[in-house]
Amino acid sequence: MIQGHFRIQPGNSLAPYVPAGVMMPGNSDFTGAVNFLADTGATRTSLAPKDILNFNIDWTFLSRYPRFDLTGIGGNVSYYEVSDMWLMFQCGGLLAILTNTLMISDIWTDPKSGGDPSWNIPSLLGRDVLNLCEIRSNILTNTFDLCPNNAEDFAFIPPQELHP
Repeated sequence: MIQGHFRIQPGNSLAPYVPAGVMMPGNSDFTGAVNFLADTGATRTSLAPKDILNFNIDWTFLSRYPRFDLTGIGGNVSYYEVSDMWLMFQCGGLLAILTNTLMISDIWTDPKSGGDPSWNIPSLLGRDVLNLCEIRSNILTNTFDLCPNNAEDFAFIPPQELHP
């Protein structure tokens, strides 16, 4: 099981977050940790500007990927559609790796901040990933589990095999 946690948000509401590693195979610079908001209203999984800035890469490479404008609760945002990204989740003593297409925010086109990449929206774990799992919530411990419906959707490896 992949474990997430509930975090208190403004207004004392609880929001479900899932920690994950994100990696682009073949580009060791594109590796980082992200706390995704599990969002059943989001069709696709996306990386937000504040998380993107944690990756130490030359962002001009994104221009080779398709670019889309998507509209959500926060308004219209431009994203690059990057295929074959790895999402890596702790699952017991193993890493559960899912190869997925991610929507990566164009951090320089935030309409609310005039291009300032520090605007505060979370990265979203969308239905493209959540639909692969059963969600079990335990409000008493402020945790929830994502239980893969089909183990074949994920690769399960010991963490040391990722970085021997």
